[in-house]
Amino acid sequence: MPLPPGLVYLSANVPQLVIPPSLVYVFSSLAKSHYGVVAPLWLITPFYLLSWPLAIFFYIQWRDWKVTREAAAIGATLPPRLAHKYPGGFDILKTVARDAETRILGYSFYKWTEQYGPTFNFRVLFENRIFTCEPEYIKRILATDFPGYEKGPDFMRQMRTLLGTGVFNSDGEMWNHAEEVLHLMNARMQQGYPVDWQDLVSRFTLDSATEFLFGQNVRSLSAGLPYPPPSALARSDQSKSHPANRFAQAFLEAQIASAKRSRYTKAWPLWEFWQDKAAIQMKVIDEFIEPLLKEALSKKAEGGSENKPKDVEEDETLLEHLVKLTDDPQVIRDETLNILLAGRDTVRSRIYRDLKQLPDTN
Repeated sequence: MPLPPGLVYLSANVPQLVIPPSLVYVFSSLAKSHYGVVAPLWLITPFYLLSWPLAIFFYIQWRDWKVTREAAAIGATLPPRLAHKYPGGFDILKTVARDAETRILGYSFYKWTEQYGPTFNFRVLFENRIFTCEPEYIKRILATDFPGYEKGPDFMRQMRTLLGTGVFNSDGEMWNHAEEVLHLMNARMQQGYPVDWQDLVSRFTLDSATEFLFGQNVRSLSAGLPYPPPSALARSDQSKSHPANRFAQAFLEAQIASAKRSRYTKAWPLWEFWQDKAAIQMKVIDEFIEPLLKEALSKKAEGGSENKPKDVEEDETLLEHLVKLTDDPQVIRDETLNILLAGRDTVRSRIYRDLKQLPDTN
């Protein structure tokens, strides 16, 4: 059973917790042994209590000095910092969290670009977080200097529960379920109700991607479409708890839980101290994936794919191809989940883009 994220985080930071008060103890012991100075308890206690905030303060100052010095050495200009009211930028953190719940995630970032320009530092929990929407910078990050911009260990730890050790990638055509989508839309509109397009497209791409990757469709569309509130049908709607929709909901919640970790930088385990929130959702996802993975590996062990070429064959799923390349179930699971995430979001974005280009028929 894995340890709670909070305990893992604290254990990894034991030196930072122990060193400051230990230095106070060492100095007080030296004063006593070398100079005969015995500090009373009422005097030494505040030094112990203040050792942590003072250590954090000096560490932050040293780190900022180092960044400034390194930038000056290469002639770089540091981006402007967002103004904040509270230490650690907790008001910025609160604003981003509020946007994610009540608006859209990029709402405040758009407002900040109007004030600070396309690139700025939204510093939270005393760590620099650089945002940019400058096309040339994005081009360099994603294309011309891609190896120079790694995700980094902090990001990998945040997303490890969901994505494991896989890589983001996507390929293939995922439009086999368009007829079912159109049928659901038509039926709902015939009833006189609007359709939640984002929900529909999300489940459509999930069903398409799981069939392409695993050879088996989760059939989240079979749960039916939700009704808009505040109708009585919306209040009695059970589509979210439908068995066919469990994978879709779990996959979405795992993404949300993983994404929220970035708000709290590397200290995110403290907000999930006793329980990994993404891991809870991954249990539902693994219920779907594990039997398929075991079956594929079993077929390989029986010789079903042992002598097959390792090139991609026609009508071959990603799972079937990965099993030919490795026997490591963790690698296979992680890679398919990564591509499921990337493929689903890529296709969904393409649908939104194509719809915007359709001519107005009204």
